[in-house]
Amino acid sequence: MQGTSVITPAGKTILKVGTKEKVVTKVLEPEVEYVRDDTRKKGTLNEVIPGTKGSEKVTTTYTVNPKTGDVTEVVGKPVITPAGKTIIKVGTQEEIVTEPIEPTITYVGNGTRAYGSEHVVKKVHPGYKKKITEYDL
Repeated sequence: MQGTSVITPAGKTILKVGTKEKVVTKVLEPEVEYVRDDTRKKGTLNEVIPGTKGSEKVTTTYTVNPKTGDVTEVVGKPVITPAGKTIIKVGTQEEIVTEPIEPTITYVGNGTRAYGSEHVVKKVHPGYKKKITEYDL
């Protein structure tokens, strides 16, 4: 009697390897810029105009060699959203201080007027001294 063989093929063993992409996001803080504000006096509170934060996003993907199971990492190029600038306005208005200077009195002889008569006074405007202080950042 002759025997018959029945061959049952082996099934495939499937190994699932994690290949979920990884996204790393880094926050970029706004650069700070100080600017003069000549409309506000020195010493007043600074006006802050906040800038938007930026980001740098890097995506890493993974591929699997189906024959060997080796996983290859592929790091993508960074996608950069630039941050805005934070503007800080600093009061730098110049300070002007004016001080009056009283006129000096000078006596002069007047040959057309009699001795002892009332003095003739010529009124003049006082002078002034101006001190200007400028401020820089």
